Amino acid sequence: NAKIAIIVFNIDSLQSFYEVDKWHDKIKSLLNVQVPNDPNFVSIILVGTKCDLENRKVLFEQGEEKAESLGQSTKYIEVSSKTGQNIDILKDEIMRCANVASVERINQPIQNDQNGDNNRCCT
Repeated sequence: NAKIAIIVFNIDSLQSFYEVDKWHDKIKSLLNVQVPNDPNFVSIILVGTKCDLENRKVLFEQGEEKAESLGQSTKYIEVSSKTGQNIDILKDEIMRCANVASVERINQPIQNDQNGDNNRCCT
């Protein structure tokens, strides 16, 4: 029942960056990342870590291009755990995605399971 997937790579490692497609393919094989209006849609956030480093191997623009190639709704954010840079932006994006998922779930019609019970806590 995941609604958000976060793919993380290290901006000072090209190998880490090259593995993003592998992780995206794995997510695609398990979850719906293609149809935003589908109630089972999963938002993807691509995160480049260690943005405080000067000797980066992956440019910001490359990260943005990679996010665009993963799908129109994929957001790219660079963060630094060391300095805390953009952690609040990442947290806000996670909350935005979670709220969208919650609203979509609330707006779904109530479905009964095999025993006739509804599978939501409230009716």
